[in-house]
This record gives sequence, structure tokens and C-alpha cells, in this order.
Amino acid sequence: MDKSPTKTTVSSNTNRIWKITTGLFLSTTVIFVSLFIWSEYKGDTNSGNQAPCESGWSYLQGSNCYFFSLTATDWEVARQACMNHDAKLAEPDTQSEIDYISGIASSMSDTFWIGGKDKDDEGTFVWASDNRNVTLFNWANGEPNDVNGGEDCVNVHINLEFLWNDSACDEQSRFVCEKQP
Repeated sequence: MDKSPTKTTVSSNTNRIWKITTGLFLSTTVIFVSLFIWSEYKGDTNSGNQAPCESGWSYLQGSNCYFFSLTATDWEVARQACMNHDAKLAEPDTQSEIDYISGIASSMSDTFWIGGKDKDDEGTFVWASDNRNVTLFNWANGEPNDVNGGEDCVNVHINLEFLWNDSACDEQSRFVCEKQP
């Protein structure tokens, strides 16, 4: 067995280089993963998730912040709950907003109130916040149908493939609030 100082030094140096290289790789990986988690937590504005909205709200890029409730209530209480958060029941007026709300409602597997109503003039749907006529619709087949003359509020309905439905305003549903970022 050769115990020359040259072989011990080379072996020792190789071992140190290996440890340093492995340490740098692990450190770089930890930094990358930490930055990724931080950007997701902060809500990267390019991800379409949360930024620049407050916690608990989701963001549709170039549009609005949305809050999807976890509890069910009637339409009027839902409208008031949104107003208490400086928001309104969602008033999707672009196809991307309609698709976004329907997509999240689908992922949450429930029915959600939005801000459309025809309480004042049957068959003429307006947005609750300012009584503007709703000009873009996403009705399910056969809707709106005003069953028994008492369906005046709009929801995105689980049993209608997350398309729009007119329902009695006192029914219990979850709701979607909307506000500008």
C-alpha cells in the first residue's frame, strides 16, 4: 500500500471540491425553490392567480379581483356581503370573465350568485350595482325561464354545467364578489 503524501493530498482535495460543488448545487436549489414558493405566495401578476388582490381573492389578468364565498346565502345577503368588502356581486361583461367565473365555480363544485337580476322588469336583466343592461349572456339551454314567475336573480349553476340560470332570489347559494385591483 502506497502512503505517499501526493495521493493523500489529491484525494483530500478531490473530496473537498466534491463537497463544495455539492454544497453550491444544494444552496442554488434551495434558493430557487424558495423564490418560486415566495412568488406563488405573493401572487405573481403573470400567473393570473392573486396579485394584485388582497388575500383570499383571485385575480383575472387584466380584469378584476374575485372572491368566491365558502358559505351559501340568499342573493340580497350575498350582495350586501360583497358591498361590505367594497365590492359588488360579480358582473362579468367579457367572455374571459364569464369563463373565469364558470371555471372556478366548476373547480369548487357549487352554484354561485352573480349580480344579474330582472326584479324590476321581467326578462330585462340588469347588473345590480348600477342597473346597466346585461349585454353578454351565458345562459344554459332553456334559461332564463322564470319558473312560477319568481326567478329574478342570476347564478352560475352546478347542475347546468356552470352556465347561467335564473333562480328565486331567496334560494341559498354561494356567491362571487368582484372589485377592481
